Amino acid sequence: RERAPEVIPALAEALDDPSEETRVAAIRGLGRLGIPDAAVPILEHLVEGRLKLPSTVIQNALLNCSRQQPSILVPYLRRADAETRALVARALGEVATGDLGEDLLLLANDPQAEVRASAARSLGETELNLALSALGALAEDEEWFVRLRAVVALGNLRDERAIPMLVDALCAANRFVRLRAAAGLAKMRENLETILDLVGEKKDRY
Repeated sequence: RERAPEVIPALAEALDDPSEETRVAAIRGLGRLGIPDAAVPILEHLVEGRLKLPSTVIQNALLNCSRQQPSILVPYLRRADAETRALVARALGEVATGDLGEDLLLLANDPQAEVRASAARSLGETELNLALSALGALAEDEEWFVRLRAVVALGNLRDERAIPMLVDALCAANRFVRLRAAAGLAKMRENLETILDLVGEKKDRY
């Protein structure tokens, strides 16, 4: 409750306490500080496999601590195992900013689908040309939920260069992908004639 940086060492030590209740209180205390320095002991414990707590509790604390400096999460993504990488990537997906473009491109090619989905969510915040290229590839990912995240991000860009990608997604087998592609296209009413022409050329049964 002090919310002062000076408490970080004490709270970090409490992350190793035998009592889960104490560990939860410690990580929530770090999260309440809301500063990047408070994220460091959480991330260190996480990548070393020493943080035995529910993932939602960990993710909430990381979100609060990394909003000011999302880049603090990136080095730990590279060190983490598969399960931990997915958790940190979800947090990054919530707080990522445009200056993380190159790092997000690496995540977009991650072997883990959940990491790719988090990258897709974040790419909408990056430089437009970079985002369009990466999201276009993710919109054709083998996993439907990665495609869904990519299509949502493409729709949010509201850029006419995304129209062909969204029209392609209208023909996806997964109905959620189709619906979000349609929703994205509906935001671009100024391009309605072009959209309708492209949709008609598809001759898709949907």
